[in-house]
Amino acid sequence: MTALSRPGFLIRTAEIVSVGTELLLGQTVDTNAAFLSRELAELGISTYRHTVVGDNPERLEKAIREALEDNDLVIMTGGLGPTDDDLTAEIAASIMDAPLVKDAAIDQELNRRYPDRERYDFSRYPLLPQDARAFPNDNGTAPGSLSIFSWNGRQKAILLLPGPPAEMEPMFLNRVKESLAVYCPDRFIHRYVRLYGIGESRAESLVSDLLKDQTRVTLAPYASASEVVFRISQKLSDPHEDDLTEAMVQELIGRFGDHVFEVGARSLEGVLADLLR
Repeated sequence: MTALSRPGFLIRTAEIVSVGTELLLGQTVDTNAAFLSRELAELGISTYRHTVVGDNPERLEKAIREALEDNDLVIMTGGLGPTDDDLTAEIAASIMDAPLVKDAAIDQELNRRYPDRERYDFSRYPLLPQDARAFPNDNGTAPGSLSIFSWNGRQKAILLLPGPPAEMEPMFLNRVKESLAVYCPDRFIHRYVRLYGIGESRAESLVSDLLKDQTRVTLAPYASASEVVFRISQKLSDPHEDDLTEAMVQELIGRFGDHVFEVGARSLEGVLADLLR
């Protein structure tokens, strides 16, 4: 399948639809939505809603249609496997009025990687929406795909991704993100300074002047039971625009000193585990 090209189509908003009855039963925790929201924010795509739906065709179709009504992009994770309850590609293709077809390159690679025909049958799987951009899965069998299509007179996009985080995350980072960036008019830089041993109100009081005087770089605090986090953000409308977030990071480090345990995404537990290792 060839790369997509839709001149003038821009992605500004997205909804993440996580598919799987095991998510509703609490058997599996949906970490995909949190990961994707962070990645979309860096692309300048706003995520206004996360939806979880079970392996039910009627409810799945309703969730997709409602998401398309409010967003430029709908991202679906899960339900792409070879079993009878894996319905995501079938329902999405039906909504897009696109037949499901084999991708020759994907098919060839899967047969090469999994030659045992007793265990792996790729004669009718996987199938992708016609004219979609296909993304190989380096860690499993279910490929991803991006489709841009006309829906009720408007351009929309559906991105299908595998459900297991060990498959979805590297696929998004290594293959999908670059393709989505083509349709994003702006970029955002988000950085996180994480504090321990200080309360939220005290932390805010130490940066009250920075919170009042926000221009190109914005500062937003939020707290959990174990930490206070400051998110530093900058919108880049020009690819040559300077990154000004580092100066703010250093300013916070200077003000909070030893209370800073991480500049990045790791939790306190994660930092501790890495130090122990």
